[in-house]
Amino acid sequence: MLSKLWHYDTMSDEQGFTLIECAIVLAVIGLLAGGVMVGQNMVESARMRAANTEAQLYSHAIGLFHEKYAGLPGDLPNATTFWGDNPALCSDASIADGDIGTCNGNGDMIVQSMNLPNVSSEQMQMWTQLSRAELITGRYSGATPATADGLGRYDTGVAGVNVPRSEAESHAKWNNVSFVAGAPDASLFNRVANFTITLVGADFSVQQMHKIDAKLDDGLPATGMIFTNWRCSTASDGNNFTAAYAMNNANAVCDMYIIPRY
Repeated sequence: MLSKLWHYDTMSDEQGFTLIECAIVLAVIGLLAGGVMVGQNMVESARMRAANTEAQLYSHAIGLFHEKYAGLPGDLPNATTFWGDNPALCSDASIADGDIGTCNGNGDMIVQSMNLPNVSSEQMQMWTQLSRAELITGRYSGATPATADGLGRYDTGVAGVNVPRSEAESHAKWNNVSFVAGAPDASLFNRVANFTITLVGADFSVQQMHKIDAKLDDGLPATGMIFTNWRCSTASDGNNFTAAYAMNNANAVCDMYIIPRY
């Protein structure tokens, strides 16, 4: 009889201990899941802070450049008188070679691109001149890359070489593009803008892009100083400028375009 009672009590203790273990395991799982969610939120917040900070930094730098030199970086027609020329790209016997140096633009207030390998372009010289004017950090070549990207283009830039790298994403970079005759890409709103800076490769969701736009601008995808791809909006093409952000679209990937104030 004592043996049976001892066996019953032991089994009860074992079952109670197992329940406690289960409770502990569930609590740990809950803490881990909560920690993962907190970590994801922190990463998302850091990415958006980086995009916000960089957008304001580069926009402000362009404004200061225009105020000081009476022209746009890259498009400045007398840039070599300030920073010397780049003998590999635009040698001029009357101008001393610069430390890196730069090339002159044509002064038409449009920062133009060149889809050719290893040549100077206003698009790339923009970042060189902002750097040489000590308005941004980094040193940039001013030349298009020697090798085309996956789409066969030379004007998309190489992060850290001829355009700035972004902290918003490991493969993200800043570039610039002119919308002289409307949108240069079928995914964009058909706007005309002589000069924009562009955060490429950050791969923002619609919700993230809306938060950035609402914080820095008007919160609308097609208007204001900040805009994005029309596929991130309720528009069916690039001509609907009254569209809102498509907040229920979980698949769209949004780039950020900014028209600097100067």
